[in-house]
Amino acid sequence: MHVIASFNHSIYVEMAITALEEAGIMKENIYAVPLHQRAQKLRMFDSITGSDGTSLFDLGAALATACAVIGSSYGFILTGGPILWGIIGAATGFLVGFTIDVSRQKKRAIAASSNQKSEVIVLVACVKDEIAPIQEVFWEHLAYGVAICE
Repeated sequence: MHVIASFNHSIYVEMAITALEEAGIMKENIYAVPLHQRAQKLRMFDSITGSDGTSLFDLGAALATACAVIGSSYGFILTGGPILWGIIGAATGFLVGFTIDVSRQKKRAIAASSNQKSEVIVLVACVKDEIAPIQEVFWEHLAYGVAICE
């Protein structure tokens, strides 16, 4: 039997391992593995096969519509006509919206990469009678999740 738990990389991992050793689990039966963080930065634009659920098109499309309406309205007064000023307004609105979305996405990516912490997976080999105390130790020491493999 194996009991597996994931922890944030913190002092609680060491405290949980020490508590397991004090409870009679031998060191040879406890295995802790730190997970490595992503080495490459997240991509800004999605590919055909994968998407992160955010869109850089939405705000640009909304502002393009609003600016096209305003541009075509003032186009009746300005030289060039409403069609030309509607196209200019749509292009300007889309570029402004796209720029705002890209800058927000970059700020989110920077914040997410600075807040990202690695995790530690702890695996304990045990007999069936020791599962409940091991789970209790893991939960007391703030494990993210605990699983039992039979």
